Amino acid sequence: MAKKKSKNLTKRFLKSFLVTIIICVTALFVVVNVFDIPRIVKDSDVFPDTSTSYEEKKYDKDEVVTTASLSSIGDLLIHAPVFNSVITSDGSYDFSPIFRYIGPYLNEYDYNIANLEVSLGGTENGLQYSGYPLFNCPDSIVDGAAGMGIDMLLLANNHTYDCGYNGFVRKINVIEDKGLSYSGVAKDNSQKLYNIVDINGIKIGIINYTYETPSSGEGSKAINGILVDSQAAPLINSFNYENLDAFYTDLKAKIAMMKDDGAEAIVVYPHWGTEYVLDGNDYQREMGQKMCDLGVDVIIGGHPHVVEPVTTFTSEISGKSTVCLYSMGNFISNQRRHLMNLSTGNTEDGLIFIVNFEKYGDGSIIVKSVEAIPTWVDLSDGEYTVIPLDKNISDWGSQFGLSEYSVAAANESYDRTMDLVGDGIAEFNNSVAFVDDTK
Repeated sequence: MAKKKSKNLTKRFLKSFLVTIIICVTALFVVVNVFDIPRIVKDSDVFPDTSTSYEEKKYDKDEVVTTASLSSIGDLLIHAPVFNSVITSDGSYDFSPIFRYIGPYLNEYDYNIANLEVSLGGTENGLQYSGYPLFNCPDSIVDGAAGMGIDMLLLANNHTYDCGYNGFVRKINVIEDKGLSYSGVAKDNSQKLYNIVDINGIKIGIINYTYETPSSGEGSKAINGILVDSQAAPLINSFNYENLDAFYTDLKAKIAMMKDDGAEAIVVYPHWGTEYVLDGNDYQREMGQKMCDLGVDVIIGGHPHVVEPVTTFTSEISGKSTVCLYSMGNFISNQRRHLMNLSTGNTEDGLIFIVNFEKYGDGSIIVKSVEAIPTWVDLSDGEYTVIPLDKNISDWGSQFGLSEYSVAAANESYDRTMDLVGDGIAEFNNSVAFVDDTK
């Protein structure tokens, strides 16, 4: 009898407990919904993981989402007196002292390109190091370029085949082994003759061409008067002044391929023009306009061994502007004024040419501005030094160890270069500012 009574008490207790729970839950439901009391939730419910790359984020169309700076320097034209000046006590060649003041400047930019206007044929096959007219430079010039911050070397120029097919292939192998990129040539037919470089999320298509010299055989290619082996001919981007339509067709096709590979802006480096002339010639003007019409954004030339002006082309098709530096000039060479018919000193002058890109929220890219830092090659006591002519430095003499004579020569060099490029840079930058203000 006692056990039965105990069971009844237990049932009544459980029933009362369940009723109490139901009443509490119902009351809580009413309070939350009537008085809008917030729920207690996990962070992941309120703040789901939305981390994305900037390409996936949503931006206002006029918002700058990323920028990229591309710098270019002119000819690394290593004459015999230049490489002989850098022989060390152990017989090796160290070019780094020549460029010791340049690195801090190039380190300010996102990507740096130079024109390597020599061959690297080595000496193991009986060749000797040599300068003009057939350049065979010590491999350590590549180390010197890398040491000052160069990322890519332009190889489509009139001295690329100075050591023949074996030297041509060897140069590519040396550059690859030392970790630098190159443009304008390929090692074999499986390799593309252009580059797509992603600089801070802006994909820039880069392509380099050189002019051909007349050849004796129909359908053959000659560079610097040397007949190019049939195996190497298709591995060098080149054009013939007598058949520019073929160049335009080739460039148009390669621009399409670069864009298919993701290029958002196109930069062309043509090796063109007339040596030691301080302005673009008719060919350069015609080619520049046509490249602009094909959609090229930037043209940066080489070969004349002097700095030539900056100009702006306007597309006759789209109205788009293309900035063009006709020639970067020499960055390092032994072309001194007392050795040249051109006694003005322009062959001692070069520059660092900087192109600044911006990408907007709608995916559009503009060349926001261009800049130039003139350079000058000092030769004192048998040593060559490239001097950045930075007007923010008040005393070039103490900063760069220059004599009074060299400081005067450096100032003359600065004036020569800025007289050539200053107005063109200002004109382009002003036109871009106007366009950008009306976006």
